[in-house]
Amino acid sequence: MRNKIIIIILFLISFNNIKAQTDSNYIIKPNWKKGEVKNLTEVLSRSSNIDSINEIHKPDTVSISTIKVLDVLNDGYVLEFKVRYKDKEIDSLAYLKEYLDKINFIIKLDTLGKFKELQNWRSLIDNYKELKKRIKSDFELRNMPKYFNLLNKLKI
Repeated sequence: MRNKIIIIILFLISFNNIKAQTDSNYIIKPNWKKGEVKNLTEVLSRSSNIDSINEIHKPDTVSISTIKVLDVLNDGYVLEFKVRYKDKEIDSLAYLKEYLDKINFIIKLDTLGKFKELQNWRSLIDNYKELKKRIKSDFELRNMPKYFNLLNKLKI
């Protein structure tokens, strides 16, 4: 009987400790250094089912992202985030690949790593406008008025 009481007391103490461990009690702070670079690879795996035949396709790398710490400030971090897509369709359109290669996000985070600000939003908008002009001129050259009219409706 005594052993059962001890086990119950230990269980209640351990259960109370587990309940006390919440997200608000534990804060994980980033400890990044200026110039530090991390890579993230996005891999896509897919399967299909045609006429009750399951086919699993081999995994394919979709994109590779590079995250670089540009600056460590008293109130947070400044990171550069670049995504490089690995897609044969994108590679076939030279100006689209050129546009995507120009895209990088300069973001500011607080000391806990939470998003504060997108610092290069103007250059991202300018790059988008440039791509839109190139697509329009490409459609005009191919005499595709239907798509050209559609693009005219897109406004920034």
